[in-house]
Amino acid sequence: MAQIVSRAAAGDEDIGVGTDGRPARVPVSAAAEVSLELTMSQFGAAWWADLAVDLGWRLAATGEVLAAGVIDLARARLIAEATRSLRRGRWRRRCWPRPGG
Repeated sequence: MAQIVSRAAAGDEDIGVGTDGRPARVPVSAAAEVSLELTMSQFGAAWWADLAVDLGWRLAATGEVLAAGVIDLARARLIAEATRSLRRGRWRRRCWPRPGG
């Protein structure tokens, strides 16, 4: 799902993707495509697509442990929602201790 969003964002000149392929936001066209594929509302599809983007890029380590079965979807969702409002880098300082300290 994250790759669908990334491809759609890359094709939209108003959104675009970063050097790592991460879309700036979920394009409406990607949410529509996901909603058709999964037969759900476009709102629900946009929410799931946003979670997929978070777990694919911003929280890649969380996505990996979810895929490995170490944590369940509810915990991955909780981590994504709890860290969404924190700026990049700032949440790392809060979640992990400093080296040597």
